Amino acid sequence: MWLGIAIVAGLIVWAVGGLIALNPLPWHIRKYWDAPGEKELRIIQAVALLLIVAGVTVFFVTEPGSFWHDLWPEMISTGGAVLGIDELNRRRSAQGYKRDIIRQMASLSNDFALDAARIAKDEKWLEDGSFEGADLWRANLAGSYLRGANLAGAILWRAKLVNANLRKAKLVGADLREANLEGADLREASLDGANLMEANLRGVDFGNANLEGANLSYANLKGANLLGANLTGITFRKANFAEANLSGANFTGTTFSEANLEGVGYIDGNLERIDHFEANLEGAKLWGAILKGVDLRYANLKGANLFKANLEEANLSYANLEGAVLVEANLKGAELFN
Repeated sequence: MWLGIAIVAGLIVWAVGGLIALNPLPWHIRKYWDAPGEKELRIIQAVALLLIVAGVTVFFVTEPGSFWHDLWPEMISTGGAVLGIDELNRRRSAQGYKRDIIRQMASLSNDFALDAARIAKDEKWLEDGSFEGADLWRANLAGSYLRGANLAGAILWRAKLVNANLRKAKLVGADLREANLEGADLREASLDGANLMEANLRGVDFGNANLEGANLSYANLKGANLLGANLTGITFRKANFAEANLSGANFTGTTFSEANLEGVGYIDGNLERIDHFEANLEGAKLWGAILKGVDLRYANLKGANLFKANLEEANLSYANLEGAVLVEANLKGAELFN
C-alpha cells in the first residue's frame, strides 16, 4: 500500500514539476506567470494542486478508518482554499496591472505612452470601456493606434495626438481642449458633445464623423477634411477653417461667428439659416451652396465663388463682396444694405 502511495505521489510531483518547467500555457496567460513574484505563486499553486490530488489518491488507496484515510478531506479542502485565495490575489493583481497601464498611457514620454497603448489594445481594454472617463491629461500619444477605442468622457486636455489613428473612436463628451491632433485620422469617429476648444486640428480627417453639439471655438482646422461630417449645432466661433473641405457636411444650427473660412470648399453644401456673422470667407468655394436666410453681416466674401448659390433672404449687410462671383446666384429678398 505504501509503495503504491509513494509511486503515485512521485508521478504527481514529476508531472507538476514538468508542467512548471515547460510552461505550455498560451502567451497572454504566461506573461503574467513570468512577471516578478509570479514564479513563487506558481510553486504555491503546484503544492495546492498536489494536496488535492494526494487527498483523492489517499481516499482510494488507504483503508477506511486508518490515520491517512481520515486526512483526505483536510488535504482537499486546504488545497482548494489555497487555490481560491490565489485566484482572488491574481484578479486583484490584474486590476492593479490595468490601472498601471492606464496611468502609463498618460505619460509625457511618447515611448512609454505608446507601449501602454499597445498593451491596452492587445488586452482589448481600449474597447471594453476601461478607458471611459480616463485621465489622460497631457498624454503624449502621438502616432498611436487607437482605432475603435472607447474614450468617451476621457480627459485629453492638452494631449498630443499628432498623426494618431482614431478612426471610429468613441470620444463622446471627451475633453480635448488645446489638444494637438494635427494630421490625425478621425474618420467615422463619434465626437458628440466633445470639447475641442482651441485644439489644433490642422489637416485632420473628419470624414463622416459625428461632431453634433461639439465646441470647436478658436480651433485650428486649416486644411481639415470634414466631408460628409455631421456638424449639427456646433459652435465654430473664431475657428480657423482656411482651405478646409466642408463639402456635403450637415450644418444645421451651426455657428461660424468671426470664423476664418478663407479658401474653404463648400461645394453644394447646405448652409441654410447658419450664422456667419463677421466670418472671413475670402476666396471660399461656395458653388451652388444653399445659403438661404444665412446671416453674413460684416462677412468678408472677397473673391468668393458663389456661382449658382442660393442667397435668398440672406443678410449681406456691410459684407465685403469685392471680386465675388455671383453669376446665376439667387439673391431674392436678400439684404444688401451697406
